[in-house]
Amino acid sequence: MKQERRSKVLFIVNILMLIMLFAIPLYAYWEGSIFGSSADDNETIEIGEGQITTEVRLTKTVVGGKLVPSGRAGEGDVEEVVLTFDVLWTDTDKAAEEMSHGANGVLTITSSFGDEPGANLLNVVVNGNDDGAIIAGTPKTITLTITLDEPADVAEYELVAGKEFTLEITFSVEVE
Repeated sequence: MKQERRSKVLFIVNILMLIMLFAIPLYAYWEGSIFGSSADDNETIEIGEGQITTEVRLTKTVVGGKLVPSGRAGEGDVEEVVLTFDVLWTDTDKAAEEMSHGANGVLTITSSFGDEPGANLLNVVVNGNDDGAIIAGTPKTITLTITLDEPADVAEYELVAGKEFTLEITFSVEVE
């Protein structure tokens, strides 16, 4: 009787261990696919026909600390956030035949924090797209630098303090 009970308990423990063995890698796989790559990675944006819109949530992980106005950084704070993207124009109806010849296009980048309260204090500067020119099949490196203006008063400060903002970035190419 004692041996039979021990066998049942051992059987249940083994089943639970098998479930955990298979559940942990499955959870890790899904979590990785849902949240995407690390904030330190350089993202490649491939544009075909139309436009591509991506979102970046400004969390402490992405920012590297607390984003503060210029001249206000203490330990663990940052005065700017730099996001880097490689933009690759891969194909459009008009440029498909010219891809091997390096079709020319005009890259347009728009960014917005939307209507979130306090978003008016956030600034985005796009670098690497001065003339907007892009060549099909040739990656172009774009950086977006995000800074925060000094809040005018306590009420404006409370709109941004500890808040997570979402930056929406749209990349589009038109054939020249």
